[in-house]
Amino acid sequence: MHQRSGERRRQARGAHLSFAIQVASMATSYGLQILLARSLGTGGFGLYSYVLAWMGPLAMFAGLGLSTVALRFLPVYRDGRDGERLAGLVRATENIGLAAAIAAAMAGSLLALAFSSHPAPLLVGLWTLPLAVQMNSYSELARSAERFRLAFVLPFFQQLVMLAGAFVLLALAPHGLAPSEALLLPAAGTLCVLPFQRTAFRRGMRRELGGEVLSRPRYELRNWIALGLAFVAIDASET
Repeated sequence: MHQRSGERRRQARGAHLSFAIQVASMATSYGLQILLARSLGTGGFGLYSYVLAWMGPLAMFAGLGLSTVALRFLPVYRDGRDGERLAGLVRATENIGLAAAIAAAMAGSLLALAFSSHPAPLLVGLWTLPLAVQMNSYSELARSAERFRLAFVLPFFQQLVMLAGAFVLLALAPHGLAPSEALLLPAAGTLCVLPFQRTAFRRGMRRELGGEVLSRPRYELRNWIALGLAFVAIDASET
């Protein structure tokens, strides 16, 4: 009974933290958008927004829905002390998402060079895609494991880094930013946060399940990918 009460309190704290971070994140994102809009100008901000509009669906497809699958299976493996399947799910989510994102970036780069009159912003956006997919994957894995600080606080720090980076770029270029420079900000934020997020998550799983459990993966790729593609189809229909 005491253990169940402690679990409820931890979940409540996680919900409160999530809500607070989401509010702060929306405020930070709004401030960043206003700053970039004023700096980039009408045409530049339109191009910046156009590239971001493409990157969202591409990141969704590149992840193959495995980060959503983790929300379903990781707690089951964790509660069952099934470290081998948990290790396989973590590796599959990371490696398959990375490979798919790189493939999407390569294919998109060829199309951008062939058909776009201004390919540079698209190329920058496409080659920041693998970082975005990795960040989303580890945020969802951390949320699945109830590591709420890793899941919510660190992505918020990414936005703070982006905002600080925008101020630094404006100080260095007082006459305004180029869309390609603005599109590098998410990558800079991710590079500052992702290594710590990945290391802390893996260290926590090893400490919880014991030993070098993440070095002995066991895969159920057919089930995971089939379910992940179903989630992608649902998300795509909503998008």
